[in-house]
Amino acid sequence: MPRLRTLVARTALVGLAFTAFRAQGASPPVTVSLRSSFIASDPLLEALECVAMEDSSVLFPLLSAFPLPEALHKPRDAHTAVFDLASTLLDPASLASARARLALHAASPRLAASAEHYDLRVTGILDHVGLECASWVDWYGQVVCDAESLLRLANAPTTEDIDTKPRRLPFDHTHTLRLSLDEPLYTVIHYADPTAPSFASLHTALLSLEPKVEYILRWARGAGNQKVGELSNYLSGYGVALDLKKMDYLVLDDRNQNLGNRQLDSSESDRSREGRVETENRTPEEILSCIFESLPYTDELAEARARAGEPLSTEEVASLGVKAVQFLASVSSQPWIGSYVRQCWDSHKLEPPAIETVFRTLSTSFPLYATSLARKVQLTDEVNDEVLENWAKASPGVNMVWVNGRVLNEDQGGSGNIFGLLPTLQRERTLVKSLVQLGLTQEQAIELLMAPAHSSPELAVSQAGASAKRPTTRGSAKAFAVQNSENSPQDGEERPKKSFTLTPKVAEFLDGLVDASDRQEGGNVILWLNDLEKDPRYRRFLPSLTGLLRVHAMSLFSPALRLRHNLINAVFVVDLSQLRSLSMLSNLQDNFVLHGYPVRWGFVPETGDDSFKMARLMCYLEHKYGKDMMIDFIQEVLALHGQRSQMTLSWGTVHDVFHALNVTEDFISVTSADAPVGDKSAGDDLLVRTQRYNKRLGVTAQGESGKGHVFVNGRYFPLSDNIMRQVANEAAIQLQILQEMVHIGEITDADSPVMSTFFYDLPSTMSRRNPYIFTKSGGGQGSDGQRLTIFNLAEVFSTVGFTLKDGSFVVPSKEPNSVLPLSMYIIADLDMLEGAELVSEALTFGSRSVDTRLTFVHNPATSGSVTGGGTAELLTTLIQAGTLSNISPSRLRAALVGEGEESLFDIMQNQLLASEGTDVSGLLQTMRLLVRQLGLQPGERAILVNGRLVGPFELGTEFLAEDMEMLEGFELTRRVGQIMGALDGVLDGEDVFDTQERTNLIAVASSIIYADQQPDPSEVGLFDTAPRPRSRNYRLLSGDYT
Repeated sequence: MPRLRTLVARTALVGLAFTAFRAQGASPPVTVSLRSSFIASDPLLEALECVAMEDSSVLFPLLSAFPLPEALHKPRDAHTAVFDLASTLLDPASLASARARLALHAASPRLAASAEHYDLRVTGILDHVGLECASWVDWYGQVVCDAESLLRLANAPTTEDIDTKPRRLPFDHTHTLRLSLDEPLYTVIHYADPTAPSFASLHTALLSLEPKVEYILRWARGAGNQKVGELSNYLSGYGVALDLKKMDYLVLDDRNQNLGNRQLDSSESDRSREGRVETENRTPEEILSCIFESLPYTDELAEARARAGEPLSTEEVASLGVKAVQFLASVSSQPWIGSYVRQCWDSHKLEPPAIETVFRTLSTSFPLYATSLARKVQLTDEVNDEVLENWAKASPGVNMVWVNGRVLNEDQGGSGNIFGLLPTLQRERTLVKSLVQLGLTQEQAIELLMAPAHSSPELAVSQAGASAKRPTTRGSAKAFAVQNSENSPQDGEERPKKSFTLTPKVAEFLDGLVDASDRQEGGNVILWLNDLEKDPRYRRFLPSLTGLLRVHAMSLFSPALRLRHNLINAVFVVDLSQLRSLSMLSNLQDNFVLHGYPVRWGFVPETGDDSFKMARLMCYLEHKYGKDMMIDFIQEVLALHGQRSQMTLSWGTVHDVFHALNVTEDFISVTSADAPVGDKSAGDDLLVRTQRYNKRLGVTAQGESGKGHVFVNGRYFPLSDNIMRQVANEAAIQLQILQEMVHIGEITDADSPVMSTFFYDLPSTMSRRNPYIFTKSGGGQGSDGQRLTIFNLAEVFSTVGFTLKDGSFVVPSKEPNSVLPLSMYIIADLDMLEGAELVSEALTFGSRSVDTRLTFVHNPATSGSVTGGGTAELLTTLIQAGTLSNISPSRLRAALVGEGEESLFDIMQNQLLASEGTDVSGLLQTMRLLVRQLGLQPGERAILVNGRLVGPFELGTEFLAEDMEMLEGFELTRRVGQIMGALDGVLDGEDVFDTQERTNLIAVASSIIYADQQPDPSEVGLFDTAPRPRSRNYRLLSGDYT
């Protein structure tokens, strides 16, 4: 009962409230405002924080003008003073962005946290020492209120080690020091009040003490400093939803309908008369209302429904969006505005509102104008046709936002979130500025950022495939061209001229394959468990490739596909001295070979004495007695180990099994290479050919999982517990590609002889593999390589102060004055053996290349000084003098390795002459800073090519000239070639850059663009995030009216 009485009472109060509103003759207005839960920030500090949020490097120069000579009594005065000073340090766009942050009170939470920290943790320090300082420095617990005391403490002899540095807080402002190898001796905190008399002297003293002292600034303002009665901030940029039960309230404006049953026309005329009373104070909403009141209805029926107060119909609601577009298009066209609309401002000498103002007013007060839009705006054929045309290009209802071609997600402002949009615009301005600094105009920089050549994955891959046919970087591509384009005889037959056409989507998937056959080693390296083309068990399989069309795409990797072709070749590189490897081979035989899966399974021994001993036994049995004898031997070895409960390989057990086979050769002679193994016509011994195979494919060590490696038609996978699922997925997709090509007639039965090596002979297939070159974020589906790491060279070099002259690079001898699209930085300890070997390989590569220039970065393993007269000092001297380009790669290499009569010191003297005593310590220090900025440890070796970091290379790992040649081709086809094409399109034949300028432009621009496409580090987790290229698809939409 009490609860019922309460409910009745509340209902009565609500009824009385509505009665009161009815008595006034108007509907209740709805007013909503949001305020922060914390007190309003100091206007001066808030303005300074907003400027710092836009560009943190501006804050400390800005503070050098404080305290100001005039007092700031009002918030507007503080804002105006700060932004007037900032206008000399920020460009107009950044300044406007900072003003927007101020309007949003974006810095208020940061200042509130700072004020709370000051009240709780800092105020007590001043109370304890009994000092009253408006601006002061915390010198390791000691309060310093004047500059003289500060300088005395900083310059006093250090009597004790200072290990504990102040704790950094999120709202700290740290003055950026020029990067140095030495850490600052002191780190102090300035609790600053810009209006305090002592602020200027303390601020100037702290800046003068750098780099000895690191300067951290915090505001010396707590919540207690605010005046009594100050309100919290209004919060802008946040949405407030008002959910009503009936749709009528959303589409019918009744705010000016009183209870006197006045007609709609008299109501509108009343509002018009009232609006003319104060013409000078008209708001955009009032002007827009005047426009709608002046418009006639589309027809009599619409007028009748409006006067009757009927809500909008379903059809009218559905047309609101299109009619809003029509209204905006009409307002922006001045001839459309008749005399009945001009009277809204002409008679009162008001300027017509800008179209942006009309758009903003219409969107923020849409329910107010919904009825007028539906019943007073007439669609024109042009606008209607354009909207329908765009609907055919973009799905209706889909919201997308592009900024310089970047499609924004919700966090970046794609949903209209201003707090995400401002940082996005800030990042875009920085990118455009970095490209403009290279010599491009602002329009050219924007066009380059979103050029289809590098932003469209399919176009990029198709261009890559076209340029990948260079025989210098693709051995298998060369073989493909010979076999299929030159009618060369093979196996006694004349090959017909044949070239296969791959769609961009298929080419993207096949990118990253490597020729995993053993043809380059002379054959007989891979031991096959089966052969679908030769083994008798497959004699009933179909010989025609049209059999691919008889199996559903989802069942291709299954015994249902009975084709007598080695379409899928899976090669396992394993340690045969491990029982788990033998068990895996036995399972392949029992579960896949015997069940008729359409895969040819093979294996290669890993590098290792015991593994090769087992390989010789298996190879001997396979060549002399057949595959069945080899498989029986593997299974008997496993069975006998199980019977004897042996967990690791026992050579005694292996000997017993081999002896039980009653073969002609004895165990010792086979394992010690005394007995012939395999085909001697192949030349080298099995050990040599296997080592060459493993080295070519980059599998000289165990895989990531420590179990081995797998190649599925050249696609690499580390051997793991999930390998069979990966093999099945890869094989199914490759078979689907072949199925599609057979279906369209691209592949016929005439191509049967080349199908076993079809994927190996594609132009995009690499002849060798290096795990440092391939990346996990590539177009392929394997898990090869390392995660792609690309640095913005303009940003990194500017941060560390690394600048080189045009002559600081080794250039190719063949094309010394041509544009070189690749700039390669060899990073190593140049005075160590491994570093010298990497330099030697780089110079060997440089003597062959025509597209790459080389230079060297010394990364010493120790922090000691460089050895006098060493390789590092001599090369760095040539680099600093800018004379490295005068020396050919072959000449420099001969001097480096001691093959010629001329030494490296002789070259330096001949080039520098009177400058023999050049001091290179500054450049060497900058190189160490650069290495640190790249995340490398002292002594590590790596290669930086157009911003992409390749490495660091593990100790003992070789990176040969052939690998650099492959890296050159890979980068040209995957990234740099696209940038060159994009630049040609953007410059449109303009010859505004000389050779050196264009070389630098390509190197730095490619690093900027592809570093921008990499996902944010916070988005990279368990699953690799795909790169985010830009798009110009929005230009496909028609925009004459809409």
